[in-house]
Parts: sequence; structure tokens; C-alpha cells
Amino acid sequence: MHLATEFQNMIYDSKHFPADLKKRMYEWLKVNAANEAKAGETEEQFYYKTRKKALGQFKKEIMGLAQDVRDAITKDIEAKFDFLFKQLNNVNNRELVDKYVVIKRVIVRKHQDKGAVVHDGEGAD
Repeated sequence: MHLATEFQNMIYDSKHFPADLKKRMYEWLKVNAANEAKAGETEEQFYYKTRKKALGQFKKEIMGLAQDVRDAITKDIEAKFDFLFKQLNNVNNRELVDKYVVIKRVIVRKHQDKGAVVHDGEGAD
């Protein structure tokens, strides 16, 4: 299984993910991804293979979930990342990362008159 799919599944299947939002996303898929349904495929199989398409359509609602809901879902995902990094023995390697990775930063601010994003510059940390 692809890791991105696993993390997507964790979001959709989380006990913290609002059931009403998931239902609306699936209803959207019935209409907007109907052409992807295969003969003999169960509804569950259809949703599983197409649900990634609903994420963009409902991004504002997902990002607008209550902070405690987002935190609960994020906690589960962070635990999975922690598990995977430990399984891959990819921990305590800050010194190695610092040796090979150069971090650059860009300061971004909103233009007060128009709400535009302005980049003040770029420089190394």
C-alpha cells in the first residue's frame, strides 16, 4: 500500500472525522466520479478508489474543522509517522541532516491594502 493512501485512509476512517462531512463527500463522488464505477464493484470499493478526488472539493471544510477535531486526527497520523520512522531506524539524525541540507527562508507578509502576499526576500538561516 502506498503511504499517502494509508494516511488518507487514516483521515477518512478516523473516529474523529465528521460522519456528515464524509457522507456529503461520498454523495459528491456518486455524481462527479460516477464514470469510474466498474461493473460488479461494491459501493465501498468505489468510494475507496475515488475518495481522494473529494479531498480537493471539500478542502475548505476539512481545513475548517474544529481545532480539537483536527488535533485528534493529526495525533493519530503523527503516531503512525513515529512508528514508521522508528521501524526504518530513521531517528536521531539531526546532525546528518544539518550536514547535507541547507535551509533557506522566505519572509512572507500580506500587503495591507490589497491582501496580496509579498515576499520580502530570501536568505540562508
